[in-house]
Amino acid sequence: SRILNMYQIRDIYVRAANWDVVSDLQHMMLTVLTSNQPGYADGMIVRSFPERIQTIKRTVFMVKMFLYSSLTVTLVLAGLGITNVMLGAVRERTTEIGLRKAVGATEEMIMSQFLLESVTISLVGALLGIAAGVVSVAIMKRMMEIEPAYLVLAASLVAGVIFAVLLGIASGYIPARTASRLDAAEAMRFE
Repeated sequence: SRILNMYQIRDIYVRAANWDVVSDLQHMMLTVLTSNQPGYADGMIVRSFPERIQTIKRTVFMVKMFLYSSLTVTLVLAGLGITNVMLGAVRERTTEIGLRKAVGATEEMIMSQFLLESVTISLVGALLGIAAGVVSVAIMKRMMEIEPAYLVLAASLVAGVIFAVLLGIASGYIPARTASRLDAAEAMRFE
């Protein structure tokens, strides 16, 4: 009676806000429909397809697990790569480290130098990743003709930079500590 020229309604499709409220929504819909249309209560059926919902939930869970495990492996490999580069730098510059210690450099100065180098390497990688991400978002925006959530994008960029700094510090700590603890006389004789 509220919609002109519509005399028969055979199906009504309702979308739930999320998967967790589907069964409650199903019961609420049946209650509302039967209370508003008591003469048709016996002919009304509300379906929710819980098997399909469970299949979709499992698929989403598997994709999330794959993404998280890929992210973890990537971060571990990046950290190991930075550690290896910095250990190589310490080995190549052992004589320089010994000379710096001989002229008065403290352990903290040498440690901060190598930590700064590892953070710089990590930040360069992060900035390259950020550039690739921004370009990817721009391409997808054009292809799909959608507007991305810029707040989420900005938060991701800030989190990426912070995480890169932390990864650089964590990966460079052992090489920096190794460099700072070298004996000046031994290091200057190293070849």
